[in-house]
Amino acid sequence: PSATALLLPLFPPPLHGRQPLGALRIFFPTTMPKPTDSDLDNRFRYHKPDAERAQKHEQVTELTLALAKQLRDLCPDGRNLSIAMTHLEDVRMRANAALACGS
Repeated sequence: PSATALLLPLFPPPLHGRQPLGALRIFFPTTMPKPTDSDLDNRFRYHKPDAERAQKHEQVTELTLALAKQLRDLCPDGRNLSIAMTHLEDVRMRANAALACGS
């Protein structure tokens, strides 16, 4: 697989045309490998939780619900609160998927 490097300055560029003091090189794949049958099964099949995992799912729900209520009470109504709530729903979904799929 090929990879592309992204060079990010660690510090803002200095004045008067001098070179940056350092840089961070990040490598990322240019193509993603196709998922295996096992990967797809893990992503799309139902994972019945055992008692311990069910309790963790409930904890995720309670934590995100509590934060949603606090944000609702703290923030003014409007687009940004709506987006925050949508992202919080995504947080809950992703946390539950991590618990269910083990990733």
